[in-house]
Amino acid sequence: MPLENPQIIALWTEDDLLDIPPAETDDYEFKSSLIRKSSHYRTDLRNKIVKTASAFWNTGGGILLVGVDDKGQVDGGIPMTMGKQKIRDWVDTVLTSVTPVGPYEVRTIEASKDDSRIEADCVVLVVAFGESFDLPHMAPDKRYYVRAGAHSNPANHYLVEAIRARRGLRRPMLRALLRENPQKAGVVELAIVAVNDLPALNVSINFQPIPTHLQEQMPSRLPLIVPLIDRNYPFRMDIATLRRLSYWLGDDPFEVILQYEGVRGTRFEEQQPIDHHRSVGPAEIRLSNGKAPEKMFIKLYKQISRLNSNIEQAVNGHDEDSDEIDTEIDNAEWEV
Repeated sequence: MPLENPQIIALWTEDDLLDIPPAETDDYEFKSSLIRKSSHYRTDLRNKIVKTASAFWNTGGGILLVGVDDKGQVDGGIPMTMGKQKIRDWVDTVLTSVTPVGPYEVRTIEASKDDSRIEADCVVLVVAFGESFDLPHMAPDKRYYVRAGAHSNPANHYLVEAIRARRGLRRPMLRALLRENPQKAGVVELAIVAVNDLPALNVSINFQPIPTHLQEQMPSRLPLIVPLIDRNYPFRMDIATLRRLSYWLGDDPFEVILQYEGVRGTRFEEQQPIDHHRSVGPAEIRLSNGKAPEKMFIKLYKQISRLNSNIEQAVNGHDEDSDEIDTEIDNAEWEV
């Protein structure tokens, strides 16, 4: 069963240690307090944590307990500190060496009763690794680990590729794109589309930096909130025109920031760069349906001839107000 919320250990006490399984399982990994007597204690504990983290994140999550023997019994605990650092702060640092870092929670449990099995100045270290959707996770030794029964073993190449492929099957995947609106010639729309079959709920859409016209027209309405995006219900919003992309969106690329939930309430976030000068093709000359081709081309020829004539007059000095020519060109009806 995947561990969806690693914070389940946040309130654990010594009494909760009585309820752990009597042996290691797919979801529980134990490490005896004897590790503290190793001449390479720091290195051994670090290696244990990162390999277990890779394995649990790659296979649904689980809980590591250090200070517990292979029968699930507390056997003294480990020191509260690692050098000058508190042990939980040291664990945070160690886990940054796993690529990428998944969800986790750290808990240290001290002695809380007279007959405690936890020694003075020692703790039982509990690290809960939640189900991850950023698969696969690589340990610092450049290997990927998985849980196989009660063990964390290196995964072969085939299994790593299978884990990587599973990433797109277990989380909603959204992508943002700019395109010409298929119903409105010359209008650019922002579309947020789902690329797999899983719906995204309560989608927050924001921008960094905010494009020019959004900053001016609707700053108080950002981020946009969309209740549902899936393959049947993409999000679409007119955002610019083809002729004046820089006027509407500015000169520089921007990022679309998407935050959303899966059906089980898991939160996701994606940041996608958008270069509007490269994402949208040039304006198209559209030929309307229902008209004979020769009539359409005759009309188009007349429009171009008239504009060329006006431009020649402006160049030769026969037209005193070139701004009128520019306006006429901008307002020309190209769709016939």
